[in-house]
Amino acid sequence: MKMKVKSFITAALLAMVINTANSQNQKTLDLKVGDTMPDIPFRNLINYKTTEAKLSDFKGKLTILDFWFTKCGACIEGFPKMDKLKAKFGNQIEIILVNTQQTKDTREMVEKRFAKLKVTGYEVKLPYMYGDTVLEKYISYKYMPHHVWIDGNRKIVAITSGDEVTEDNVRTMLLQGSTHLRYKKDDINFDENKPLFIDNNGSANSSIVTRSTITKYNEGLGFFSGRIGFKNGEVSRYVSINQRLIDIFHDAFNVYSIPQNQWVFETPKNRFDLASKPGVFNNMYCYELMTYADSEAEFRTMMQQDLIRFFKVDIIKEKRLHDVYILESKNNLKGADSKNKINTTIHPVNIKSFIRSINKRLSIPLVDETRNSDLLVFPPENYYTFSDVEAVKMLKDMGFVVTKDKRQVEVLVFKDVK
Repeated sequence: MKMKVKSFITAALLAMVINTANSQNQKTLDLKVGDTMPDIPFRNLINYKTTEAKLSDFKGKLTILDFWFTKCGACIEGFPKMDKLKAKFGNQIEIILVNTQQTKDTREMVEKRFAKLKVTGYEVKLPYMYGDTVLEKYISYKYMPHHVWIDGNRKIVAITSGDEVTEDNVRTMLLQGSTHLRYKKDDINFDENKPLFIDNNGSANSSIVTRSTITKYNEGLGFFSGRIGFKNGEVSRYVSINQRLIDIFHDAFNVYSIPQNQWVFETPKNRFDLASKPGVFNNMYCYELMTYADSEAEFRTMMQQDLIRFFKVDIIKEKRLHDVYILESKNNLKGADSKNKINTTIHPVNIKSFIRSINKRLSIPLVDETRNSDLLVFPPENYYTFSDVEAVKMLKDMGFVVTKDKRQVEVLVFKDVK
């Protein structure tokens, strides 16, 4: 089957990049760790006691500037964590969500994005600003989330990604005035659309045209999920920058087409770092393949061969008898009848999508034996985050019958290659 060019995006590791052409034309001071910030003004403040403030208003506090924009999924996902940090440390810290003019976000775009969040049950309560033109004159960056830590005397004490903004690190910073955090240094001139390490794009000059390159984590290159750019009759290219091994394998083998609770590891599971712990970069890789291929299927096969050859792991699909949850319906099922909704979402969800979402978190597969593929249900909010115990209780409360049994299901087997 002939496939179209695809882009695969992994939300858990998504780090967005903005067009920095405007900011490069407009010279920035590019302040670094150890430099002192001017007493800059904050304008267009929302969720603050005034619409304007100065950095000196936060004297004696640790101030964290959280640079973000509306299309950055990782930025948005980090807001609840920042809320919890503010609640934990109170007046000891100030957190401001900074949206600069170079993001090209308008007030309408920001408000629309926050309105969507509110529908899901989360309301942004931290002070935030949009269209800022001052901070971008002092702070240069390319990838977001981007966090600038400023102490009570306006000294920049850290510049980090979102992973380093944790309760422990904030506490250490407040107690000691410094902490050994990874210094986020964005390579402003790096272009992920150009070959790695050619013409100083991330490294030294080279004349390589066709190649396969695998490296460990590279600081300064940001995070880019894999993309295949197939060009029939020309050199095609795949690139993945600082991604987990499992996500690179997905781009070659399409592993996420099967839920993780249907994965079987016959190789050490920790090689794939499925937990993706914040701040752990040991199991991240850069991978680029540039070569000729007659079809995208052939190109993807070459990717598979590269990964098998280098990492000594193959992935196959097969049917196996597996422990499962069986989902059946009964007469008092609380489905699309709005009178029977239980602490529900606003919109109904098709049973197939409902089960697919639940399976992302369950330890064993949930098999649909309701025999009603058109059924609409009203699950509770955030149902896709539930543990096994919570999910089973939810399903029973909705009127389903849930039992444990065994079934033949398709599994993805990760196995060593000798």
